[in-house]
Amino acid sequence: MARYLKSTGRTEVAELADGIKEHLTGDDEVYANPEKYFDQVIEINLSTLQPHLNGPFTPDLGTPVSEMKTKSAENGWPTKVEWGLIGSCTNSSYEDLSRAASIAKQAIDKGLKIKAKFGINPGSETVRFTAERDGFIGIFEQLDATILPMPVGLVSDSGNELAKTKTLKIPSFTRSTVILQSEQMAILILMHL
Repeated sequence: MARYLKSTGRTEVAELADGIKEHLTGDDEVYANPEKYFDQVIEINLSTLQPHLNGPFTPDLGTPVSEMKTKSAENGWPTKVEWGLIGSCTNSSYEDLSRAASIAKQAIDKGLKIKAKFGINPGSETVRFTAERDGFIGIFEQLDATILPMPVGLVSDSGNELAKTKTLKIPSFTRSTVILQSEQMAILILMHL
């Protein structure tokens, strides 16, 4: 977190937080016996999570990548990816964009060409400014990405227009769906389909 705060011009906040970091965590007794302090304890085995795709036709429909071929056939979904969205209308963080930019840069360095269009949707003006300052936006532009005005994007028309076009558009959302999403997977799908 300190690195992020410093990169967004909040060095003083990062230094203050570092000075009291031992107090910015749960108490040992809470970690030892969480059921005594919370109404419900939910344990998630991260090794069982798998990449999901949102859509088609609505960002509320999450499907594991491993099931997409079968579900597409069962439901008559289109299978040609024409558009991907990296970001979210609610919260696309600097870290998310940095990970996606790293993968995009690797694709550029290897001379890979994308087979579908994609857009970048920063979650705030601060994220957009910082991502542009640090060169991430330029990396995406090298792959002809559309830089969308935040926090707008495909979500705004996902229910009506996408259903009419029968086009598979894959948005990659973070922290706005129940299952963890992966920007890396979204951009890899764009490059390899």
